[in-house]
Amino acid sequence: MTKTGEKMYRRHRKIPAPKERVKEYHREKIRLPIEGSRRTRQRKESRFVTGDAVDIIPLCNTTEFFYDILINMIKAAIFDMDGLMFDTESAYSVVQTGMFIQRGMTFTNDIKRTFMGKRAREVMEALNAIWGRNEDIDALLEEQDEELVRAYRDSVEKLPGLDNLLGFLEEEGIRKCVGTSSRKFLVDILFEKFGMEHEFEFVVTGDGIKKGKPDPEIYIACISQLGVLPEECIVFEDSLNGIKAARAAGCRACAIPSEYTKDEDFSIADIVCNSLDDKRIREFIMA
Repeated sequence: MTKTGEKMYRRHRKIPAPKERVKEYHREKIRLPIEGSRRTRQRKESRFVTGDAVDIIPLCNTTEFFYDILINMIKAAIFDMDGLMFDTESAYSVVQTGMFIQRGMTFTNDIKRTFMGKRAREVMEALNAIWGRNEDIDALLEEQDEELVRAYRDSVEKLPGLDNLLGFLEEEGIRKCVGTSSRKFLVDILFEKFGMEHEFEFVVTGDGIKKGKPDPEIYIACISQLGVLPEECIVFEDSLNGIKAARAAGCRACAIPSEYTKDEDFSIADIVCNSLDDKRIREFIMA
């Protein structure tokens, strides 16, 4: 296998896979040094097994064989933000609990889960419905944001494994962006706080969409801006609404349940992991 071919297979995932480049493999006997656990994969009538090194003798049209592999590689990672990259859900819980207490009601995790992934105005509309009130949405947002901004600056931290995963994706040439229902000014606070302004290609926020998760709008917007196929993207999410949005957009989905979502059924996700540091994430991406 040529060095160029191996790079296309293992590293340069951001490069499209034109069929002309794959033609060079036709009728070759190829030796692929591949790291990772032993695995068998079927492609048409050809078979290869990964290990320390294996020989492959294509039994079918090799152009189709390698093109099929290349277009199924993960080329981009899309990150949710709240509760996935940063522990912002705790801040929201504290602030919204206070809002409920002021109105003589109790805030619960069941209520919280229904809000996760939704746009700020959608959350305030839902609060009005729960309270049986018709309070001004802008006034409610102002009430929430004053305390939320303070919490973001003083107490919100990165979640374990974020830096390691971002480093891995960078090494593998996998593109990175963010799709969050949070508003841009809140994203800016955290990215500036942790020096992450240049970590991602772009960020799609709740300001730029009409419908929050589980509607797939935000992930469709990310896919469009990336210019890749949905199945070439993996979405990292902590909420069931987010996973539903990712799957509806046609992406692969990795669920990282938080303390608020750990009891939910994430069976529609492609993979469910304990944290962003879970080694199964890397194995899934490189499979």
